[in-house]
Amino acid sequence: MKSRKFTACTIFLALTLAACTAGTPDAQEAPPDPPADAASDLIINAPAETPQLVPEDTPEEIVEEPLIYIALGDSVSAGYGARSLDEMHTSIFFELLKNDGHANEYVNMAVNGLTTSALLSLLDASDEHDLVIFQNASVITLNIGGNNILLPFIRHMPDPEEMDKMISEAMSFVLEAESLLREIVSFVTESQDTIIEVSDIATDIKGIADNLRFSDIFRIHDIIRRASAVLGDTIEVIDAVTGFETAVVDILDRAADLELLSAISLFLGSFPPELENELEKEVQSFSDDFAQIISWLEDNAPNAAIIVNTVYNPVPAHVFGLPLNLSGRANDLVQSINEVIHKESSSGRYIVSDVYSIMSDRLDMMNVSLDIIHPNPAGHGLIAHQNYDDYLSR
Repeated sequence: MKSRKFTACTIFLALTLAACTAGTPDAQEAPPDPPADAASDLIINAPAETPQLVPEDTPEEIVEEPLIYIALGDSVSAGYGARSLDEMHTSIFFELLKNDGHANEYVNMAVNGLTTSALLSLLDASDEHDLVIFQNASVITLNIGGNNILLPFIRHMPDPEEMDKMISEAMSFVLEAESLLREIVSFVTESQDTIIEVSDIATDIKGIADNLRFSDIFRIHDIIRRASAVLGDTIEVIDAVTGFETAVVDILDRAADLELLSAISLFLGSFPPELENELEKEVQSFSDDFAQIISWLEDNAPNAAIIVNTVYNPVPAHVFGLPLNLSGRANDLVQSINEVIHKESSSGRYIVSDVYSIMSDRLDMMNVSLDIIHPNPAGHGLIAHQNYDDYLSR
C-alpha cells in the first residue's frame, strides 16, 4: 500500500519485475567405490539390489531446502526513503526471519509507483522462474494501495516549473491587487472596513515579498482570495468613470486564471469533481484487485504465510506550521482501503500488519517532501519489527 519531479512518486510506472532466483543446488555426487577386495567381501552372495557400503569418513552433502521471503508492493517496500539496502524494512524483516530459521532467501519484487491493478498484471505475467520462487516461498509481505489514491492526486498537480511560474504570477497579482486596492481606498474613503482589510493585506504581502518560502504559497493563496473578495465588494460602490471598474475586472480575471488557486486548494482538501470521481473509482478498483491478488498468491504460493500491511496516511495534520485539511480527506480514503484489507482477512487467509496505526502522522518516522511522505530509516525499522511481531503471533 517514483515523471514528475514534483511528485514522490515521480512515478516511474515503467513496471519492471526484478526477481532474483535461487540457483539449483548441485546434484549430490555418487560416493566412491570401496577397494575391490573389500567390495568383493561385502557383496559376495548378496542380492543384486543390495547397495554398496560407503566408508564412514565419506562427507555427506547437506542440501538446504529453499525458504524464500518475497516482498511485494510499491515504493515503500522498494525501499524509498532508506539510505541503504540494509535499512529497508524488507531487508530488516528478512534478517529477523533468517536468524530464527523462518527464511533463508530474500527476493524483493516491489516496484515504485505500483497500484493494485499493475501488481495484478505483473503477477499474471509471471514466468516459470518467478513461479518457482513463489512455490518455494515461506513468507510474503504485501504493501499496496497507497498509489491507488496518490496517483490521481498527483495527476492534478503542476510540475516544478509550472509551480514556480504560478508562484511568480501570484506574487505579481497580489502586489498589483494591493496597489489597486490602495488607490480605491483613497478614492472611496468612507469604506473603513475596506481600508482595514487592505492594510492587513499589505502587511501580509510585505512579510512575503522579501523572503519567499514554500509555506508562503498557502498565504499567497489566502491573499488572492481576500484581495479578490475586497475588489469584488468594492466594484459595487465605485463609479465606472473613475477607471477603477476595468482595472478591477481585469485583475479578478487574472485571479481566476491562476492555476495556483486550484493547486493549493488540493493541499487544503478541496478536490474538483473530476478528481473525486477518479478517487472513488480507484478505491473500488483496489477492492476488486486486492481479492484477486490474494487468490493468486494462495494458488501460487501455497506454503507461504502472507502478511498484508495496512496503508498509512502519508499526509500529516500539520506541515510547515500550517494545518492541512488534505490530511483528513486523505485519511478517509486510506481508511476505505484499510477496511477492505481488514474485511478480506476475516477468513484467516492472511495476516494483517497494522502499519497505519504506527506510522500515520509520525513525522519522526518519515521523510517529508513536497509530493509524498515515505518512511525514513527509523520508520523502515518500525515497519519491519511490526511485521515480525505479527508473523510470530499468527
